[in-house]
Amino acid sequence: MPTADLFPDLFEPFSTTAHFSEATLRAVEKNLSEKNGRPYLKCLVRGKEIMAKPEEVVRQLWLHTLIHKYKYPVSRILVEYPITFGRDTSKRADIVIMDVDRPTVVRKPNHYPSPPSPSRPPASPSPARESEARRGSGD
Repeated sequence: MPTADLFPDLFEPFSTTAHFSEATLRAVEKNLSEKNGRPYLKCLVRGKEIMAKPEEVVRQLWLHTLIHKYKYPVSRILVEYPITFGRDTSKRADIVIMDVDRPTVVRKPNHYPSPPSPSRPPASPSPARESEARRGSGD
């Protein structure tokens, strides 16, 4: 019996989401094993067996997506990376991608939209904002 069949509820919540393809779900399920009646996943980055809690399943699904869909090399991906907020050094980032030219620098996301410049308003305001602007102009 395949290991994924022993733990049918483990991947079920992710089978209906649009975030992960069926191929990604199957690929991560293949890394599933059992130890002492508990599910474990082999981490794609760390290379070791990690207990398959829901947060770990999500992490492995995203790692698979980053590596296979977006083609990030495993050597640039770190998991559970320590981060600092002021003096608090107890926090960790789940997944970090290091910059290609500076391997000790975390890569800045390039998919966030840039804010419009002050001299140039947004291209097309939403209809709700337009009606608010018209209502506010009568004051």
